[in-house]
Amino acid sequence: MDESRLNPIAERAFRVAARAPSAHNTQPWRPAVVRLSPLTVRVAVDPARTLPLADPLHMDTLLGMGCWTEAFSIACAEAGARARLTAVTGAGPQTVLTLEVTDTGAADPGRAVRESSDREAAVSGSAAFRSAEVHARQVDRGRLEPDDTALADALAEFSALTELSAPLPAVPRPAEDRSSPVPPAVLLAQIPEPLWARLNGRAALHIAQTPAMLRETLDWLRLDPADPRWAEDGLTADCLRLPRWEAAMLRRLLESGLGRELTGGAEHWQPPLARVLGGLRQRLPGPRSAPARLVLGTRASDSAAGVSAQDWVVLGRSLLRLWLVLARHGLKVSVQSELKDSPASAALLAGLLGERGVDAGAPRSRAHTRGEAPVPFAVFSVGRSTGPVPRSHRLTRPAERAPARAPERR
Repeated sequence: MDESRLNPIAERAFRVAARAPSAHNTQPWRPAVVRLSPLTVRVAVDPARTLPLADPLHMDTLLGMGCWTEAFSIACAEAGARARLTAVTGAGPQTVLTLEVTDTGAADPGRAVRESSDREAAVSGSAAFRSAEVHARQVDRGRLEPDDTALADALAEFSALTELSAPLPAVPRPAEDRSSPVPPAVLLAQIPEPLWARLNGRAALHIAQTPAMLRETLDWLRLDPADPRWAEDGLTADCLRLPRWEAAMLRRLLESGLGRELTGGAEHWQPPLARVLGGLRQRLPGPRSAPARLVLGTRASDSAAGVSAQDWVVLGRSLLRLWLVLARHGLKVSVQSELKDSPASAALLAGLLGERGVDAGAPRSRAHTRGEAPVPFAVFSVGRSTGPVPRSHRLTRPAERAPARAPERR
């Protein structure tokens, strides 16, 4: 192992992984190099960058951690190294991922992975992508034009990639857990436009009845370029596709009457919610020009609470792969996580997945057992951008490095 070669590979991979998607652009990951031989990276969750009200089961947080892991693995594979997820410990905001980076010495990393006799390396699809694709991927919250042909081609490519690379390898489970270490199933369904409209209404009602959740969401909005957090994280007015005058109006609204309502502790309030949500939500196109609406789900025996932290991480890796394949075909996504956060809309989405959902990843990795029900975990629109897309900001902090440990005395 060439440690002098692995260090710059890992440093570059950290920068690539920083472009991974996360809910509200919270960037909840805290990577650290904890060992040099073998090169070992641990990624913890920053509790201050979670959404405990909108994401009480930390589904979105762990999906983001999975996206980070996949982006990191892509950058390593491209440089002729292999990042192997060796452990997922803890739960929720205490989840910690451990990855080991080894040198494959491959001039063609993709070929090395595909031809490897090591099954876990062989089934990894990370080498199918490039760092440039991670950088180029963007969320577009503006108007999207449908392209059914490109979408069909992209889903076919994703299905073929999943079948060729096999499901993502599962992390070995603790010795006391005798269950089979198989990856979670991924279900996909297209949401009919009338149901989409109903889901939007229910999500708005859910937010209206939960002022604390709205406060949490608004805290991640960057409506003022003078905000010191503008170029770091959250959702800027540019990314939300809000004109500066509209962002300024919304900011004044929040700082005045609505702000006082939300901080006054009132349980029942009637703020001008339509104006607030109207400023935050993209202008939905009419049914004739609506982009595709997709929902991804998995199966669990006890709703979302029955999905382990490890499985959410694996599902996050699959989610990023899908979005990268969509981007290859000139498509962008507009994420509407709030549509699955409402229990009422989540039930409708689960019903749709149960009725029309098809296996989109790891389809043959596990048999469906009685009592397993679909759990939606990602909702987004897919289409072609109609104009330039602003780039979201990312934190530039370097990965932490643990202090060197003194040799243990025996």
